[in-house]
Amino acid sequence: MIDQNLSAEEFYSRLPELPEAGRWCELVRGGVVQLDPPSAEYGAVVLNVARALGEFCTRTHRGYACFNTLLVTRRGPDTVRRPSITFFTWARRFSEMDAALSERAPRLVVEVVSTDARRRQIPDKVREYHALGTKLVWLLDLEQASVEVHRPHREVQLLPRDAALRGEGVVRGFRCEVATLLRVPDW
Repeated sequence: MIDQNLSAEEFYSRLPELPEAGRWCELVRGGVVQLDPPSAEYGAVVLNVARALGEFCTRTHRGYACFNTLLVTRRGPDTVRRPSITFFTWARRFSEMDAALSERAPRLVVEVVSTDARRRQIPDKVREYHALGTKLVWLLDLEQASVEVHRPHREVQLLPRDAALRGEGVVRGFRCEVATLLRVPDW
């Protein structure tokens, strides 16, 4: 931890002072935590998910995706997470993209996990997202080549590479092959 006892707003105002302008930082119970930078494959998978969600939004005119949203998951002491992708379906379209900090529960949170250090943080993050009101969390694990589907008060569903990921009742009508989401170009 770099600093202690910060509010979400103080954390946001200090981002420019942090390493890489806070790009790989979160606030956990008032303390700034420096995250490992993700692997090179991380960006490709985030783009794959963004493309799939973007095509869904274009087809259905429902919802929008945001990247690296500063999501306030707890107050007193404050916690601010930075999920890979958040998906919102309510309010004015794209309103959360303009917010410095969001305290609104996204319908869906997508976490792309590419390092062991980031993997260890996932149980806490999933609990926080559900406590905030998020109905669905997709955990795309690059090492395991799988997707974990987390819903409040239900067993975690593990989808292998050859399965289809569905939005269930949360992102109604969304469907994409796990292999498509996990595909990394041969650079």
